[in-house]
Amino acid sequence: MDYSSEVCGYKTHSKCDTMQHRAIRAFHGVPKHAPNSLINGEVGLQTTFKRHHIGMLRLWDRLVKMPDVNRLPFS
Repeated sequence: MDYSSEVCGYKTHSKCDTMQHRAIRAFHGVPKHAPNSLINGEVGLQTTFKRHHIGMLRLWDRLVKMPDVNRLPFS
């Protein structure tokens, strides 16, 4: 779900969050009506929105720190 998410931009992925919560509920046997924040806290996962934004910030930091010489991989 997070592969190359830092390139995709500032989109919200509610379906990815829903799928993540359903999988956690199925794996851990959590009831349907348990709050999502409780589920994420127990498992230690962040929302996809946060993970994607952290990935975007890491990519931006890597690009800023990259030297101007040999910026393109095949130049």
